[in-house]
Amino acid sequence: GVLSVADKIDREKKSSYMIVVEIWDNYQFGASSGESRNAFKQFYIKILDENDHAPVVEFPSQKEPSCSSVTEFHDVKEIVTSIRVSDADDPTSPNGQVRFEVRGGTGADLFVLKQIDPWNANVFARNRLNKRYGNYSLDILVKDLGTPQMSIEMRLDICVQDFNDHVPYFITPINNYTIRVAEVGVTLQQFAH
Repeated sequence: GVLSVADKIDREKKSSYMIVVEIWDNYQFGASSGESRNAFKQFYIKILDENDHAPVVEFPSQKEPSCSSVTEFHDVKEIVTSIRVSDADDPTSPNGQVRFEVRGGTGADLFVLKQIDPWNANVFARNRLNKRYGNYSLDILVKDLGTPQMSIEMRLDICVQDFNDHVPYFITPINNYTIRVAEVGVTLQQFAH
């Protein structure tokens, strides 16, 4: 006999099947006379994965984009933000595992992406961010390792905040200054600010 697939199968919905096949000898004539014999065989069928799903960004949300904020004094050893993706294909195969790649963006020279496992990466500052406050972006390609390869592009926004590390000072007068005011309240001197 031949086992064949009778309908469409999808590994992401059901990854394996267990079937039992029963065979008979001389069934047509031997069943009524007791001359027939039968045997059972159990088959475990594992569905092989096709690379039919692209990776999906889980964090940060691409539906509600936001800016990952750090100050200009952010420690280069600390994570700026993390990226988490998933792939509906088999996670134990290359089809369900991904690679991250920075493709450009205004922050490509300031930030580096380090992959920590097949679905997660962390973003770090390459160097100190002192006096580099502003809004930056990274254009990131996330691709699975399957064949044919499937990928998505994402944009990660990073906002480097100015840190209040300078005290205010007077431009004029440079030195302490005494102002004399007449009793009628007329200003005798104006200063630039």
